Amino acid sequence: MKIPYYASSFERCRSVRGLVFLGDERSLNGVEHKVSVICNPSTGKSLTLPKLKTRKRIGVRSYFGYEPIEKQYKVLSMTWGIYGTRDMDSEEHQHQVLTLGTRQPSWRMIECWIPHSVYYTYNNVCINGVLYYPAVNTSSKGFIIVSFDFRSETFRFVEDTDTSISSCYRPPLINYNGKLGSLGSAGFGDIGASCTSITLRVLEDAEKLEWSEHIYVLPAWWKNIFGGGYTYLRVVGVTRTNEIVLSFAFPSTPFYVFYYNTERNAIRRVEIQGLEGHSVYTFLDHVENVNMKLMDGL
Repeated sequence: MKIPYYASSFERCRSVRGLVFLGDERSLNGVEHKVSVICNPSTGKSLTLPKLKTRKRIGVRSYFGYEPIEKQYKVLSMTWGIYGTRDMDSEEHQHQVLTLGTRQPSWRMIECWIPHSVYYTYNNVCINGVLYYPAVNTSSKGFIIVSFDFRSETFRFVEDTDTSISSCYRPPLINYNGKLGSLGSAGFGDIGASCTSITLRVLEDAEKLEWSEHIYVLPAWWKNIFGGGYTYLRVVGVTRTNEIVLSFAFPSTPFYVFYYNTERNAIRRVEIQGLEGHSVYTFLDHVENVNMKLMDGL
């Protein structure tokens, strides 16, 4: 399918129950405007979300999720003044929620009781109707993980107790058997040829801030899978059979996806053809969605 506007990278793509959410740009009277688009690859249709209730000069970060109890797709968006720092106390900063599938969808303002600024990398995961994303507490300046319940539309915050993680880059958040996890190498998200191990951390108890940690030592022939000048793999996630999935962080020819079995210390390589010359995003658990009708037949 084709995207109706020129796709940009200001927001990373996300696949949720058959629908793909991405940031995009469109030109109106010669001026570029940031928009959010939801695509259904099964039907080939797309939907541009309504304009946020904000002033003109703002920064925007949006997240897409699914609430399984009410069976609703929702979008959480945050805005801030583009000048200076991303201060949550700024008059410009707002949190808004959009529920898809309503007759006249519109953004609704919601409250957030702890001031925080979004982390600069677009890193998030939705697990059982709860969205998780990294942020910085603007009061304490400490790193936190924000959780947003799409059903109650309330915020909570989790402190990451790992002090060994790099302050300039946080490993990707993942769904690990229905629990929040992070997966990376030496505190980083991309896995390089020089890496010797991969660290998986899982939040076992959010109330007690109890994290478990698993370190998987990579086989000696690990660096042999890299070639053509590409030296990094991006973490995609973990399958339901606990295989770690990786893909090239930059476009390559051919394009491969790797499945790392931690129990057998073995790697399967899958080649995907037809992606030459394109930017590539890789998702886990994408399923066809041909029955869901969201606004105007998406």
